[in-house]
Amino acid sequence: PPTLDALPPTSPTAGNGTGQPLDPTGLRSTTLPDFQRGEGGASSPTIPNAKRREGLWWAALGLIWLVATAADRLWLGLDRRLPSWDQADYLNSALDHGRALGLLPGGAWQGWGHLLDLSPKIPPLASLVNGTVMAIAGDTPQQASWALALWHGLLLAAVATWARSLGGRRFALLAAALLSLVPALAALRVDYTLDLALAACTTLALALLGRWQTASRLGGGRWAQALAAALAIAAAVLVKQSALLVLTLPSLWAAIRGLRSPRRSLQVLAALLIVIGLALPWLHHNWICLLYTSDAAD
Repeated sequence: PPTLDALPPTSPTAGNGTGQPLDPTGLRSTTLPDFQRGEGGASSPTIPNAKRREGLWWAALGLIWLVATAADRLWLGLDRRLPSWDQADYLNSALDHGRALGLLPGGAWQGWGHLLDLSPKIPPLASLVNGTVMAIAGDTPQQASWALALWHGLLLAAVATWARSLGGRRFALLAAALLSLVPALAALRVDYTLDLALAACTTLALALLGRWQTASRLGGGRWAQALAAALAIAAAVLVKQSALLVLTLPSLWAAIRGLRSPRRSLQVLAALLIVIGLALPWLHHNWICLLYTSDAAD
């Protein structure tokens, strides 16, 4: 067979049609197109473009939240009715927790026992967050309602990131826009109850649990995902114990599947310890009230 030495001589620029030099064998170009060159010859403009698209996506999601929040604030500004019984009860709970944290006038930190005494029937997380918002925005019903905008933003982020993993960026923005237009959810955004906080934390927990359940070759099964899902589950339970009605079966299913994998079994045990460790102090402190007044939590 002919060798390379036996091949006819090739011009340094022959055969490529661009005037670019060829390698000594005349078989391939020794230069890369400009868009593939950079430091070390390995950079690509797709990286800044991807960052730009990511930033635009988050900006679009933030715009959806801003428009919905502006509509909510307009409604709350026009609505001069006094809060009903449930709304007033949750407002008082947020006020009490803000004072117990020492964030609002008339209160001071008196220890964890006093703080847990304030929530004998319903877990304290939402009231702690709402009380902190009161310390920043004000303690009138309209000012305290900024906490609802915060919970709505968390719900939008959870739904959008979950939808993005299923159908891409455009589908995620469509899901977020439709979520902001749902009449039932729009009513919750101006109703000072725990329903919006419960929906946000429960949705976030399901989204993070589903991400951890993804196959390892697709980016699932990581320690950070397991710990994030555990924190979200604990947060949902500490907003309202009725979150267990939604999260129990998916969590058990995920745990059983994870225990079958040696790589994920330690993650399951660690996540279980986190959930128990965060929820146990409140359960241990208020278990008697919880047993006899569980129907009042609904």
